[in-house]
Amino acid sequence: MARKKTFVVYPAPNAIGHRPSYPRTVVKSAARAFEILELFDDLQRPATAVELYRILGYPQSSCASLLQTLVSLGYLHYERATHSYVPTPKVSLLGGWSNTELYQDGRLRLAMQVLSEKTRDTIILATRTGLQVQYIHVIQAAVYDAERPHLTWGTFRPLARSGTGYAILSAYSDREIRPIVGRLNHGLPQDLALDTASVLAIVKDVRTKGYAFYPNLVVPGSAVVAVPLPVKPGQPPLALAIGGHSSVLESRLEFLVKCLHDVMQGVLKLDASRLYQAGGETPRGKSSKRLVSTGKSPRPSGEKRMSG
Repeated sequence: MARKKTFVVYPAPNAIGHRPSYPRTVVKSAARAFEILELFDDLQRPATAVELYRILGYPQSSCASLLQTLVSLGYLHYERATHSYVPTPKVSLLGGWSNTELYQDGRLRLAMQVLSEKTRDTIILATRTGLQVQYIHVIQAAVYDAERPHLTWGTFRPLARSGTGYAILSAYSDREIRPIVGRLNHGLPQDLALDTASVLAIVKDVRTKGYAFYPNLVVPGSAVVAVPLPVKPGQPPLALAIGGHSSVLESRLEFLVKCLHDVMQGVLKLDASRLYQAGGETPRGKSSKRLVSTGKSPRPSGEKRMSG
């Protein structure tokens, strides 16, 4: 039996993460238009103009102008009877061509929904954005309580100090990772700089086991179990993850890893061997003879924890 739909209520009292502050080079009106569309992915329901400008913190007049523009361009539909807005199918069709194997027939969203139904935990799709990882789609946990906090859509995480980041890095070769670490260390004091050998050791651990699980790296008491997803050459890498409290995830680690790999093979129709092929490197990533392994994930030496 399908579980009852739970709508997101703002502000979420148990939220983890936040929407990023943008640099001065970003055009504010363009960023706000995208943030409106992104917010609907988190709300998953129609919303009024009053709700939207209160949640996003925009001036009422600016929000109204942006909403009218998005309606005129066909990205939002305005329902006069309820004074509410909702995205049109035009939004969902954007970018579907970029990774047809993952996105065709709504396969990736279905995979996330299946994971949500099986685990009742928070399900995350993450991608690399520059030197960070961003959560580009989130299905909130079935029950909002102390064990399953609300994870803010659009949250950024460190590329080399987070579970989703290590899963994404595992899809790169060691030769590609070394300059990435160098860029991450640029301008950092010595005591905060990443040790390249330690990062490569963690990535090797992820490749060997087929998943990333390193508790308490970003938010104390929280963690994700993450796996990389294969993408087309030239496309940004993706990671699929289950998020929650560290102790809860660790006690169910074997089950959660199995759910992730079952979904990859059963719903996404992905062969694990495409990620880590024995006998050589894939277009992105180091070879490994095994993708699936169970057991706890020791924190390699030299790893620092960041609060946030």
